Amino acid sequence: MRMIAKRGSAGFSLIELAIVMVIIAFLVSGAILPLSSTIDRARIKEARVELDERIRSALLGYAASRPLGTVFMPCPDCRAACGGALPNDGIEDRDGGGLCAVDVGNLPWVTLGLGEADPWGSRYGYGVTPDFADSANGFTLTAPDLTAAGVGASVQDGAGNFLVGSAGTEGTVVIVWSAGKNRYGAVSEQGVVQSAPPAANADEVENANGDALFISRPVDLQGGAEQFDDILIWLSGPEVRGFMVQAGRLP
Repeated sequence: MRMIAKRGSAGFSLIELAIVMVIIAFLVSGAILPLSSTIDRARIKEARVELDERIRSALLGYAASRPLGTVFMPCPDCRAACGGALPNDGIEDRDGGGLCAVDVGNLPWVTLGLGEADPWGSRYGYGVTPDFADSANGFTLTAPDLTAAGVGASVQDGAGNFLVGSAGTEGTVVIVWSAGKNRYGAVSEQGVVQSAPPAANADEVENANGDALFISRPVDLQGGAEQFDDILIWLSGPEVRGFMVQAGRLP
């Protein structure tokens, strides 16, 4: 007896419908991957623009707007309770003497008049050399000495080569970073600390450990456990001091 495939309401057999659904699934999956990659690239570009243009300008503008004769950089916003300050509120946190409550924390977005989060919904990390943020004394053309050992953060390229802050050269005044798509070690808009990077991801472990060494290298979203997607900027001593001279805030 000859078998006849059962037809659906549109005149297609069930087998034909199944084949069509498989073809559609392949087409959709093929479109999703390029779309995801396009979104990733757009967000990376957005974060770089935010860091390179708006955040950099806001930090220099903050210092330039301080009282004449005493210029200083903003302090971080604490990520956890520090003294009597509220953590994760976007306001810089200082002690009673004008020093920063912490040297590394969140970028103080409220103090700087910026948006709260990066394109992935995480707060930007922020570290400052303490003497540059001392509101009681400020900084000058010569002090603090960023060539002194242990002053200012250093940045390497991932292969051990110093981009800034090698022995005998100026370190950073401030450093700001986005934790990128994987959000390792970041703080969310809700104030929740995200998971730490896996041990195999040594470069992102370095950026999340709170010390004065950072890694900056091209974003790699295909590297498995070792993928690197942190995006960093920093302000050097000559850049900050030169801007203050041009703005008439330092002699």
